[in-house]
Amino acid sequence: MTQSANQVAQPSRWQAYAQLFLRLGLVAAIVASAFVLLSSDKGLVQNYLLGRKIEELNTRITAQREQNRQLERTLASLRTDTDMIEYIARRELMMVGEKEILFDLPPHRTH
Repeated sequence: MTQSANQVAQPSRWQAYAQLFLRLGLVAAIVASAFVLLSSDKGLVQNYLLGRKIEELNTRITAQREQNRQLERTLASLRTDTDMIEYIARRELMMVGEKEILFDLPPHRTH
């Protein structure tokens, strides 16, 4: 009776090999799945890097939009503000008023 009880408690050699191969197969499948997840085009690492790139581009878009708003305000000012137009005409184009004389002096030298 002890011999039959031992046979029930311990699997046969083939059953032990089958369980071993099943476990090894499961481990191999897990390793292969992890490799595919981490290294493929749609893998976790690629997904993380693309997410970081999207964040960076969104930050640049926000900064560009703010710069565009500032330029639109400047453009509106240039279209309507006569003092601004006169200032730029004098500074950039060296224009003068009707009763003004422009003196173009050489740069100041220090000894």
